[in-house]
Amino acid sequence: MKKAVIILYNNEVSEIVMYHKMICNYEIVQVVSPSGWGLSQKDAGSVDGGISTEYVIKDDIDYNVEFEVVLLLTPITENLLYQVYNVYLKRAIHEGKLIVCTKRNGDFLVKLFNDCKDCIIMIEEKTNYDIKRMGKIETPIIVVAGTHEQTNKFKIQLELKRYLEKNKYKTILVGSKSFSKIFDCYQFPTFMFQNITEREKILAFQGYIRNIEKNEHPDIIIIGVPGGMMPFNEKFPGNFGITLYEVMLAIQPDAFVLSCLYEEYDNEYFEEIKNVVKYRFGVEIDCFNIATFQVDINESEQSDSLQYFKLSQKAVDSMIRNLTQKIPIFNISNGVDGTRMAEFITHRLEEYSEAEFV
Repeated sequence: MKKAVIILYNNEVSEIVMYHKMICNYEIVQVVSPSGWGLSQKDAGSVDGGISTEYVIKDDIDYNVEFEVVLLLTPITENLLYQVYNVYLKRAIHEGKLIVCTKRNGDFLVKLFNDCKDCIIMIEEKTNYDIKRMGKIETPIIVVAGTHEQTNKFKIQLELKRYLEKNKYKTILVGSKSFSKIFDCYQFPTFMFQNITEREKILAFQGYIRNIEKNEHPDIIIIGVPGGMMPFNEKFPGNFGITLYEVMLAIQPDAFVLSCLYEEYDNEYFEEIKNVVKYRFGVEIDCFNIATFQVDINESEQSDSLQYFKLSQKAVDSMIRNLTQKIPIFNISNGVDGTRMAEFITHRLEEYSEAEFV
């Protein structure tokens, strides 16, 4: 395994540290964030309100520590990349380090800096699919979706994968993050965001999953769906839940996990969401998760994008304790509920399997 430094570390890539033992080719030896982000000397788990880790965030790369790879996975703009190059990448390239990045970041780097071309490894996946026909998928499918962005969906996907594999289920994850492949997973296919018809997307996605089933022969497939299932408000409509709608037309899940942003919810909210999902997407929710992020309305109204408060996992636990629901509600960030959720979902799948044979 190559020793790696992750730069521009924040809540967008917190899974790289929290689940570093699940990464197949890299050992994380340093975690780095710009000094202006206010994260220096904090525990890496603090960026999303999760539990403590063994990593302390630094504001610069320590070249006295041996490493071969710089991970650049955080989504960034082309303008910010100039600063990133000058502060972090220029010396790393001069010292012969490899730059491993998402395709979007890699395309920016190759376009802007000639010395990057020979040292970049882009995380991308070439997808094969059949858009001619629909077919039957025999493998049980778990879908993980969110009401909106920033709902800790990828954490849920990795927790489920870790538990199932530990219990000897051959598990394939189609991850919702653009760097999912770093965890030896499939990536949610980019053709779902390309300029093809909705019909082609639905057929192609089903063909993509059937190809995975045919080639991998898994016991369980987990599908993480990017984006949210509905608009936040008129100013921030997101993708209107279109991606999830297309996925649900392509496949029929055997279990469905929905993660919500933090709010001071009452029991009625979950009943309403349960009905929305049932009648809009044709599926029953098996369990909920509450994320450690809440929308900052004032900051969001003054900007062009949603802004968030970060809460501690203890605050989420406290809110959940005040709810009484028939459908379980979990907190994936507290270090305990990942296993509890996975046990619940596994038991649910076993119940469905037994019912089919009755």
